[in-house]
Amino acid sequence: MSKPGDKGYVPPSTPNPVATPIRNTPTSSSSPEVGSSTSSSSASTASSSSGSSGTLTVEQRVDAKIAGRNIDPQTRAVLIALNGDLYVPNDEGEQDIGNKNNVVTLRGENPGAIDERDVAILAAEVHDQDPSATAIVKNCVLACRIGAWKLGLLRPRDDPALHHCRYNEATIGKYEKSATCDITWVSNDILHEIMPAMTNIFCMVAYIFRWKGHHYKSEFETVYAAKWAKCRNVREDLIPPNAWEAIATRGCHAVFPDVLDDFWFYSVTNGLCARPLSIRFTVPAAGTASFFAMYAGLAELRQLFPVQAEKMGKIIEKLESVVEDLRNNRWKGGINRKFYGAPVLLTRESDFSALAAAIKGLNTPEGASTDLGNSESLTRVSKTAALSTKIWRSVANGVIRAAESSAIQKQLGISAVSSIVFSPNSLVELGGKVKSPNVEVR
Repeated sequence: MSKPGDKGYVPPSTPNPVATPIRNTPTSSSSPEVGSSTSSSSASTASSSSGSSGTLTVEQRVDAKIAGRNIDPQTRAVLIALNGDLYVPNDEGEQDIGNKNNVVTLRGENPGAIDERDVAILAAEVHDQDPSATAIVKNCVLACRIGAWKLGLLRPRDDPALHHCRYNEATIGKYEKSATCDITWVSNDILHEIMPAMTNIFCMVAYIFRWKGHHYKSEFETVYAAKWAKCRNVREDLIPPNAWEAIATRGCHAVFPDVLDDFWFYSVTNGLCARPLSIRFTVPAAGTASFFAMYAGLAELRQLFPVQAEKMGKIIEKLESVVEDLRNNRWKGGINRKFYGAPVLLTRESDFSALAAAIKGLNTPEGASTDLGNSESLTRVSKTAALSTKIWRSVANGVIRAAESSAIQKQLGISAVSSIVFSPNSLVELGGKVKSPNVEVR
């Protein structure tokens, strides 16, 4: 990924520069317009599977969506692939739709010159967009908008197409306060206390957007609260759990996704954000988690069952190649790739179903499921090989029972189950002395 200063990136300390994109060069299959079409087509496929349109072929459904538009044959083929064998359920990502409640109206162009009048205008707009919000929530949103402006994250003069978007929710103009506007809730004390947390707040939203695929959904409430508890640097009551919906949408949505991700990178490389947010910078983009989940289970598969792993050599090599590609192209294959000009990943998850079944089964033995075994993406891919999953789960159960045997522990030279470390062929070397019901270790 490009570093700050490369290809036009300007550090946040520089007031509102005219941005130039530092992402992958857009292709016909990843332009904002086509990306939007892809999302709607995917959603259409999901909804049509149970309706009358389910009788249409994939090609017919795609052609109906792009009728009257100048879509080249290559892009059409990509759209058909996305909505056919390559379709991943819930692959919609964030919708590129303007929302008046996320608009930030700025009086001037210099973020270093914010004064009481600017704060009053921003506060009035915050109130008008959600008058029923509590005072603490309004102050959180106001702080985010002030912070985004001072850090140079709002780009009101930028053409949104530079950021692979259709809308710019940051504007410069005159905002007329409504007659019923109340800004008595503004607290300078609260604003001054929240401002030191701005970097962590923006990095938190960037993390959730990459990991979950959206700025906010109701099910993210507990996720935000749990992650924030690990990295907050302000008193707990300043940002209550119920404030994250307003922060992630009305507070941060006017920041272009690529600018937000660049700021996160800048903060990580310069040690400006909390460590929990730094170590999560490489989290897989939403839509690519299954490949990384399978990759995470390879080491155990190779260690405990080297023969089976060798038989899966070609598919494992393919997986390693995909993971390497995704690591080198940060947003490739992600459900929000359109916001970064990143390409589609033309690889079928179903190609790895047997491998996913092995890793799923090994990580979900009776009464001992691991975090990897509970992965939703891994579960989705392994479903097409349900029988293999059950067989590998039986294998895992047999290995655990064998490892608990005191005789086996003695032969392996271990004193407790908790310290078991298998050599690649440790169980095989024990020959007929180690057997589990109906399961052969090799």
